Amino acid sequence: MRIVYSKSLLWLSTYITSVEKIIPRIKKLTDIRVIRSSVTKRDRMYGELRQYEDGTFTMKLRKSYQHLDFHPLTVTIKKLSKIDILHNLAHELAHLYHWDHTPEHKILENQLLTVFMYKLKQNDYISEEKDK
Repeated sequence: MRIVYSKSLLWLSTYITSVEKIIPRIKKLTDIRVIRSSVTKRDRMYGELRQYEDGTFTMKLRKSYQHLDFHPLTVTIKKLSKIDILHNLAHELAHLYHWDHTPEHKILENQLLTVFMYKLKQNDYISEEKDK
């Protein structure tokens, strides 16, 4: 089954392909979409995986978050780094085998994240953090 991506998350396809052997069930994933952040609605999660009666899954990932400044009191939307998005992806993919947050879930999440970070390093990733 082919995964349909939101345009802004299309870059994740190479990372998904890199872990197909670790998670064969990934073939049941049909969509990866964006969760949009808003300054008026509170962020509650960074990712979401849904399973349907036919055994397929859809995923939503956040690519930005709300940042609260206290002086003056303002809420702004800031982008998540690629590393943060890949971390969220690994977490949600681990739910394909371990629905609950068990030690096995965390072990699989870390295995996936390790593959993602090696791939990111091969692509000469430059940190997106700004000097303060």
